[in-house]
Amino acid sequence: MLSGTATNGRKITTLVLNKPDAKLEYVPPAPFGALVLWSGRPERAAVKALAKRLLEGGCGFATLRAGKFTEKLHGWFDEAVVDHQLKTNRDAELDTTGDAESSMEEACREAVFDAMPAYEKPYTDLLVLAIGPEAQSESEQAHALAQKVERE
Repeated sequence: MLSGTATNGRKITTLVLNKPDAKLEYVPPAPFGALVLWSGRPERAAVKALAKRLLEGGCGFATLRAGKFTEKLHGWFDEAVVDHQLKTNRDAELDTTGDAESSMEEACREAVFDAMPAYEKPYTDLLVLAIGPEAQSESEQAHALAQKVERE
């Protein structure tokens, strides 16, 4: 687990998950934003389960990055939110964003500066989750970038 502070004062906590269902060592106080970095091919059930865990933990905004699989990751996160709204809490919200063409720096910039509820001030905490075969190197890169990235 790595901790730090972004240029805009947001607290950053970075975790590496060997498996998407691994126990989270830390979850920021709700509400918080997340940057989810998924290396390798995501599986629908695992993505939806992780999205549900984040939603239930108080995540309100997630920037998603999975290379060529970003669109699938994004769709499955959104499915999990809708399922949760229909079955559990219709007022639950977890906005998602992500672009397969975004660089790591662009994803970090978006997570640091744009992860916020629609009508309120930015979340004070950002949880960076790196999952998959490249998780360790991606987590270190994202953590360093999130601490120095500037608004464009």
